[in-house]
Amino acid sequence: MVLRSALALTSSVVVHALVFGVMWLQPAPTPPPPPPDGSPVSLAAFDFDDAPTESSSPTPSDVATPPDEAPPAPVAVTAPVTPLPDPMGIDSQPPQPEAAMETGEGEKAAEEKKKGPTITHGAKARRPTRTPKPCPESVANIQQLGPSEWFVERSLLEYYAGHISEIDTLGSVWTHKGPDGKPDGFRLGLPRCTVLRDGGLRSGDVVHDINGVRINNVLQAVAAYIQLRKEPVLVLHVTRKKQSVNLTYHLEPKDRQKKGRKGKP
Repeated sequence: MVLRSALALTSSVVVHALVFGVMWLQPAPTPPPPPPDGSPVSLAAFDFDDAPTESSSPTPSDVATPPDEAPPAPVAVTAPVTPLPDPMGIDSQPPQPEAAMETGEGEKAAEEKKKGPTITHGAKARRPTRTPKPCPESVANIQQLGPSEWFVERSLLEYYAGHISEIDTLGSVWTHKGPDGKPDGFRLGLPRCTVLRDGGLRSGDVVHDINGVRINNVLQAVAAYIQLRKEPVLVLHVTRKKQSVNLTYHLEPKDRQKKGRKGKP
């Protein structure tokens, strides 16, 4: 029994060795030489008639596909076409009318295209200027008598001399220095509507003195008026646009001044 099993095993090993030897000694199919232009070689060029068949299962091409389960046809994908820029600067694609009507931009674009480009000839566009509101009527306490001469009621000056805080509402004041670096007056910054403009003063004027009394700020101006409040005429020495100007203010009517002078011995 043991001898029989050994003979069967030996015969099986010999048969398998012969089969593998035949397969190993059989030459492999020689592939055709590649074409000179470098194009890919088709698998049909190889000869597989001598190759052993590994499986007898049907290939996908042998199996019929039912008509209901046929694969869908391939969908052609079209790449988006980018329009080339027009060398003449004209848009070759007109705007879509539906989208333009929805956004309301189509009508504006059509109007601008009809009007054409706006040519300003180098001039800058200016915003429409607003008409300033008119200033209130001049104060009744001030009356202009000449180009640089006014009549001012004394009661108006007395009011501001007693309410110094109200003077700040008439304008701004900055100390002015002369060529030697020392203060020689004060510069005025006036709004468009103020009592000081009714009295002949302008923004940028530098007030130096009143009747020869030097004033460098508002407090000194009030002190100078209190010192000269009995005088019938006050003269302001002012520098306006680098020119010296004298502004004369009469605190009494001229006819009254003349009568007072005649009455004196």
